[in-house]
Amino acid sequence: EGPPLLLLFGDDLRVQEACRALLDSLLPESERAFNLERFDGRSTSWNQVEASLNTAPFFPGKKVVWVESVTYFFSRDQKEELGQKVLQMWSEGKKDEAGRLLLDLLAVEGWTQEQWEQLHSAVSLAPLMELLDVDETNARDDAQALLAYCRSKGMDLSQRHGPEEHRLAELLDQGLPPWGFLLMTAAQVDRRTRLY
Repeated sequence: EGPPLLLLFGDDLRVQEACRALLDSLLPESERAFNLERFDGRSTSWNQVEASLNTAPFFPGKKVVWVESVTYFFSRDQKEELGQKVLQMWSEGKKDEAGRLLLDLLAVEGWTQEQWEQLHSAVSLAPLMELLDVDETNARDDAQALLAYCRSKGMDLSQRHGPEEHRLAELLDQGLPPWGFLLMTAAQVDRRTRLY
Protein backbone atom coordinates (compact mmCIF):
# COMPACT_ATOMS: atom_id res chain seq x y z
CA GLU A 1 0.00 0.00 0.00
CA GLY A 2 1.09 3.55 -0.59
CA PRO A 3 1.44 6.05 -3.39
CA PRO A 4 1.90 4.65 -6.91
CA LEU A 5 4.76 7.04 -7.60
CA LEU A 6 8.09 7.69 -5.92
CA LEU A 7 10.96 10.06 -6.68
CA LEU A 8 14.32 9.26 -5.08
CA PHE A 9 17.26 11.64 -5.31
CA GLY A 10 20.40 12.50 -3.43
CA ASP A 11 23.48 10.41 -2.76
CA ASP A 12 23.70 7.91 -5.62
CA LEU A 13 24.69 4.94 -3.47
CA ARG A 14 21.84 5.50 -1.03
CA VAL A 15 19.36 6.02 -3.88
CA GLN A 16 20.39 2.71 -5.48
CA GLU A 17 20.09 0.88 -2.13
CA ALA A 18 16.62 2.36 -1.58
CA CYS A 19 15.56 1.32 -5.10
CA ARG A 20 16.69 -2.27 -4.49
CA ALA A 21 14.84 -2.38 -1.16
CA LEU A 22 11.72 -0.97 -2.80
CA LEU A 23 11.86 -3.52 -5.62
CA ASP A 24 12.25 -6.31 -3.06
CA SER A 25 9.05 -5.16 -1.36
CA LEU A 26 7.05 -4.63 -4.57
CA LEU A 27 8.12 -7.45 -6.89
CA PRO A 28 9.33 -10.96 -6.20
CA GLU A 29 12.57 -11.76 -8.04
CA SER A 30 10.73 -14.29 -10.23
CA GLU A 31 8.40 -11.60 -11.65
CA ARG A 32 10.98 -8.93 -12.43
CA ALA A 33 11.78 -10.20 -15.90
CA PHE A 34 8.19 -9.43 -16.94
CA ASN A 35 6.84 -6.86 -14.48
CA LEU A 36 9.81 -4.47 -14.28
CA GLU A 37 10.86 -2.07 -17.02
CA ARG A 38 13.83 0.27 -16.67
CA PHE A 39 14.42 3.37 -18.75
CA ASP A 40 17.09 6.07 -18.95
CA GLY A 41 15.19 9.30 -18.32
CA ARG A 42 17.72 11.39 -20.25
CA SER A 43 17.17 9.62 -23.57
CA THR A 44 13.85 7.75 -23.35
CA SER A 45 10.86 9.56 -24.75
CA TRP A 46 7.94 10.24 -22.44
CA ASN A 47 5.70 8.31 -24.86
CA GLN A 48 7.69 5.12 -24.15
CA VAL A 49 7.40 5.59 -20.39
CA GLU A 50 3.69 6.32 -20.60
CA ALA A 51 3.03 3.37 -22.91
CA SER A 52 4.84 1.06 -20.54
CA LEU A 53 2.83 2.32 -17.57
CA ASN A 54 -0.43 1.85 -19.44
CA THR A 55 0.39 -1.70 -20.56
CA ALA A 56 -0.89 -4.28 -18.09
CA PRO A 57 1.71 -6.50 -16.40
CA PHE A 58 2.41 -10.01 -17.64
CA PHE A 59 1.89 -11.48 -14.16
CA PRO A 60 -0.88 -10.30 -11.82
CA GLY A 61 0.20 -7.68 -9.31
CA LYS A 62 2.30 -4.56 -9.64
CA LYS A 63 4.19 -3.44 -12.69
CA VAL A 64 7.14 -1.22 -11.83
CA VAL A 65 8.38 1.28 -14.37
CA TRP A 66 11.74 2.60 -13.20
CA VAL A 67 12.94 5.75 -14.94
CA GLU A 68 16.52 6.50 -13.95
CA SER A 69 18.28 9.86 -14.09
CA VAL A 70 15.18 11.89 -14.87
CA THR A 71 15.67 15.53 -15.73
CA TYR A 72 12.00 16.40 -15.16
CA PHE A 73 12.85 18.26 -11.96
CA PHE A 74 15.80 20.31 -13.24
CA SER A 75 15.49 24.02 -13.73
CA ARG A 76 17.61 26.79 -15.13
CA ASP A 77 17.84 28.25 -11.64
CA GLN A 78 20.06 25.29 -10.74
CA LYS A 79 22.71 25.82 -13.40
CA GLU A 80 25.38 27.04 -10.96
CA GLU A 81 24.75 24.11 -8.62
CA LEU A 82 24.70 21.62 -11.50
CA GLY A 83 27.90 23.09 -12.96
CA GLN A 84 29.66 22.66 -9.64
CA LYS A 85 28.41 19.09 -9.34
CA VAL A 86 29.67 18.28 -12.85
CA LEU A 87 33.18 19.48 -11.99
CA GLN A 88 33.09 17.78 -8.58
CA MET A 89 32.17 14.44 -10.16
CA TRP A 90 34.96 14.90 -12.69
CA SER A 91 37.52 15.64 -9.97
CA GLU A 92 36.34 12.53 -8.05
CA GLY A 93 37.05 10.37 -11.10
CA LYS A 94 33.36 9.79 -11.94
CA LYS A 95 33.97 10.59 -15.59
CA ASP A 96 30.87 8.99 -17.14
CA GLU A 97 28.56 10.50 -14.53
CA ALA A 98 30.15 13.94 -14.99
CA GLY A 99 29.75 13.72 -18.76
CA ARG A 100 26.12 12.67 -18.55
CA LEU A 101 25.30 15.41 -16.05
CA LEU A 102 27.04 17.97 -18.27
CA LEU A 103 24.80 16.96 -21.16
CA ASP A 104 21.76 17.13 -18.86
CA LEU A 105 22.76 20.67 -17.91
CA LEU A 106 23.18 21.65 -21.55
CA ALA A 107 19.77 20.18 -22.41
CA VAL A 108 18.16 22.15 -19.56
CA GLU A 109 19.83 25.28 -20.91
CA GLY A 110 18.33 24.59 -24.33
CA TRP A 111 21.57 23.79 -26.15
CA THR A 112 21.28 22.15 -29.53
CA GLN A 113 23.40 19.42 -31.08
CA GLU A 114 24.86 22.07 -33.40
CA GLN A 115 26.02 24.21 -30.47
CA TRP A 116 27.58 21.13 -28.86
CA GLU A 117 29.48 20.33 -32.05
CA GLN A 118 30.84 23.88 -32.27
CA LEU A 119 32.73 23.54 -28.98
CA HIS A 120 36.31 23.12 -30.17
CA SER A 121 38.60 26.10 -29.80
CA ALA A 122 39.27 28.21 -26.73
CA VAL A 123 37.05 30.92 -28.23
CA SER A 124 34.11 28.59 -28.80
CA LEU A 125 34.50 27.13 -25.28
CA ALA A 126 33.56 30.46 -23.68
CA PRO A 127 29.79 29.68 -23.42
CA LEU A 128 30.54 26.34 -21.76
CA MET A 129 33.01 27.91 -19.31
CA GLU A 130 30.45 30.58 -18.46
CA LEU A 131 27.75 27.96 -17.95
CA LEU A 132 30.01 25.94 -15.63
CA ASP A 133 31.05 29.19 -13.91
CA VAL A 134 34.73 28.40 -14.50
CA ASP A 135 37.34 31.05 -13.73
CA GLU A 136 40.31 29.22 -12.27
CA THR A 137 42.94 27.68 -14.53
CA ASN A 138 42.57 24.25 -12.88
CA ALA A 139 38.80 24.23 -13.30
CA ARG A 140 39.19 25.42 -16.90
CA ASP A 141 41.60 22.52 -17.57
CA ASP A 142 39.12 20.11 -15.97
CA ALA A 143 36.27 21.46 -18.10
CA GLN A 144 38.35 21.07 -21.28
CA ALA A 145 39.38 17.54 -20.26
CA LEU A 146 35.74 16.67 -19.56
CA LEU A 147 34.71 17.97 -22.98
CA ALA A 148 37.47 15.89 -24.64
CA TYR A 149 36.32 12.84 -22.67
CA CYS A 150 32.70 13.32 -23.75
CA ARG A 151 33.77 13.57 -27.37
CA SER A 152 35.97 10.45 -27.09
CA LYS A 153 32.97 8.50 -25.74
CA GLY A 154 30.67 9.75 -28.49
CA MET A 155 28.39 11.59 -26.06
CA ASP A 156 26.15 14.15 -27.69
CA LEU A 157 22.87 16.01 -27.29
CA SER A 158 21.02 14.37 -30.15
CA GLN A 159 19.23 11.83 -27.91
CA ARG A 160 18.76 14.10 -24.89
CA HIS A 161 15.38 15.25 -23.74
CA GLY A 162 14.99 18.53 -21.91
CA PRO A 163 13.18 18.75 -18.59
CA GLU A 164 9.96 19.99 -20.20
CA GLU A 165 9.59 17.10 -22.64
CA HIS A 166 7.23 15.01 -20.52
CA ARG A 167 3.63 14.90 -19.40
CA LEU A 168 4.19 13.84 -15.82
CA ALA A 169 1.86 16.49 -14.42
CA GLU A 170 -0.96 15.22 -16.66
CA LEU A 171 -0.25 11.66 -15.53
CA LEU A 172 -0.43 12.74 -11.89
CA ASP A 173 -3.77 14.49 -12.52
CA GLN A 174 -5.22 11.42 -14.29
CA GLY A 175 -3.72 8.89 -11.92
CA LEU A 176 -1.74 5.77 -12.72
CA PRO A 177 -3.40 2.51 -13.75
CA PRO A 178 -4.20 0.25 -10.76
CA TRP A 179 -1.27 -2.05 -11.54
CA GLY A 180 1.26 0.72 -12.21
CA PHE A 181 4.07 1.95 -9.99
CA LEU A 182 6.36 4.69 -11.30
CA LEU A 183 9.79 4.88 -9.68
CA MET A 184 11.99 7.80 -10.68
CA THR A 185 15.54 8.59 -9.66
CA ALA A 186 17.30 11.89 -10.23
CA ALA A 187 20.80 13.24 -9.79
CA GLN A 188 19.45 16.66 -8.91
CA VAL A 189 16.06 18.15 -8.07
CA ASP A 190 14.94 21.76 -7.87
CA ARG A 191 12.36 21.66 -5.09
CA ARG A 192 11.03 25.06 -6.15
CA THR A 193 9.55 23.76 -9.38
CA ARG A 194 5.78 23.50 -9.64
CA LEU A 195 6.02 19.84 -10.62
CA TYR A 196 7.98 18.93 -7.47
